[in-house]
Amino acid sequence: MGVAYSPPDKVIHADLDASSSHCLRQGLHIAVQKAGWVIDREITNGFVYILISPQDASLQCKVQIQDTGRQIFPFFSPILDVMFMDIEEVNKSPLYALHHTSPSYGAPTRRMRAHITPCQIFTYVPGVTHNANSVMGGIPFIDPNALDSTIDLCADEVNDLKTARAWWSCSDLSTADYDWGVPSFRTSWHAGCSATLHNNTFVIEPRAFPDDSARLRIPVMQRPQHFLESYGNVNSDYPVILRWTGTDQPLCFDPFVAWSDTHPVKIRGQLWDAIYRTQYVSWESPLTFDYLLWFSYSTGERQYNGGAPHLYSTGDIFTLYLRDPGLTHFECDAPEPEPPTESNYAY
Repeated sequence: MGVAYSPPDKVIHADLDASSSHCLRQGLHIAVQKAGWVIDREITNGFVYILISPQDASLQCKVQIQDTGRQIFPFFSPILDVMFMDIEEVNKSPLYALHHTSPSYGAPTRRMRAHITPCQIFTYVPGVTHNANSVMGGIPFIDPNALDSTIDLCADEVNDLKTARAWWSCSDLSTADYDWGVPSFRTSWHAGCSATLHNNTFVIEPRAFPDDSARLRIPVMQRPQHFLESYGNVNSDYPVILRWTGTDQPLCFDPFVAWSDTHPVKIRGQLWDAIYRTQYVSWESPLTFDYLLWFSYSTGERQYNGGAPHLYSTGDIFTLYLRDPGLTHFECDAPEPEPPTESNYAY
């Protein structure tokens, strides 16, 4: 597969005012347009956008961002609803939640960040693991040999499984009850597969805890199971063979993704403007690789043992990096007044 890099001027790293619904919607609206999203139509308190792959204009999907007035637990937090869907708006993801709020007196304005390309988005709040902050998804880069509309193939390969359309989506919050956190690429190297589409196969996972058959996956190089069975857990940090031999340096590789509700799982695509690295780092750590700047989106903090990360982990050693074009601040031009609210909770 090729290197999935978007046009440099269409990779947007946005810092958004999230102190109110209006401010967050306004900032996202400006940022996604700069990345190349096309406005399909305006709806009440929101927009529907068309995402077009830079690889092939026939690969498209839609994203709806709207304030429906919905609130979620805890404490009836106000949110924006984000939904991914196919271009016909037949197959739709669950509603993903993005939290916004007015700061209490004297508190700093709430900010949210979004990494946006022409056909992909990752949202987050720096250093925060609380739910309803991270929504991600889009159209993956497709192997040209498997792309239905590509004429110039990488190789003469007979492949009956051609891709005419594909998208993936997930978040850090259960879409069953909007209460429990679920795995996402922000906190793990695998993610709960909330909704994906490949051609006419639509997979949706509404349960609070996705099972193993409905996860976004990446292929990993892992120690053989018979190694553990033969040699046991040596000093609690046996190697998983994820370093360059002789130098002990971490690997960097393209994050291929796959999803399926049946076995065997087949690779469906590749994340845009992203790499995986086989070493733990904390969130938002910088990296220079392939003459480009990157920042860490995910964290492998679960590999901590006694306060220090393992050199070799039992699996959670992958850190997802996103391309770093430089942070652009999007301020709210005219904040809408937030209605005063009363709470039954005492602090």
